[in-house]
Amino acid sequence: MRILSLIVICSLVLSCSSTRIVKPIGAKEIAAGFDFGGPIIDFAGVKIPVPFTSFSAAYGIDSLSTFWSGLHTTSLAFGNFQTDIGILRDIIPAKGRRPGFSVAPVANVMFNFTKGDFRIYPQLDLNLHWQYSLKRSNFMYLSLSNWFDLWTKKAHMQPNENFYALNIALGHTFVTKKNRYSLEFRWLAPNISNRNLIVGYNGIAGQGSMAFYFGILKKF
Repeated sequence: MRILSLIVICSLVLSCSSTRIVKPIGAKEIAAGFDFGGPIIDFAGVKIPVPFTSFSAAYGIDSLSTFWSGLHTTSLAFGNFQTDIGILRDIIPAKGRRPGFSVAPVANVMFNFTKGDFRIYPQLDLNLHWQYSLKRSNFMYLSLSNWFDLWTKKAHMQPNENFYALNIALGHTFVTKKNRYSLEFRWLAPNISNRNLIVGYNGIAGQGSMAFYFGILKKF
């Protein structure tokens, strides 16, 4: 199956955006987000982050739970529909300087308009968030994103040898009354070798790829 022209870039990490929601928004709140960035690759002799872009929308189900859905506009430009749909739940809410812990099951859906190819990838995010100051709402976070690829074939009918990918994210979010601004550093797929691939990824010890993202979430 030939799935997604953009899969050449995403073939290693299958992660084209930063962590959508780490800490829930308020109950009944609506928010819109923009995300920019990607894995560091070798391009024309220079190491650059892939400029993936995506938009998202979120809704606060209650004070502990947030639903969201994202649209990957870079994939759309290549003739592919790609969305991620998830629900975040704060299992241990932050209190004072005590960190909070949240969990988010996610479904990643991809569809190629030309070939009609369809795939879905389940994902589970585990997030530790820490509001380190009692005077400000800014917080740091550590996220472990677990991506499951249950398909037996990759692009171009190649056998799939990597059914699981781990993404480790470390980020900081600046919080204002209406907005959240996030900077995120990721080590994508540290459990998968980046050698002998079409794209030159920049990981650690030949594993995975480093990545940088910038995100904005605006509440209404």
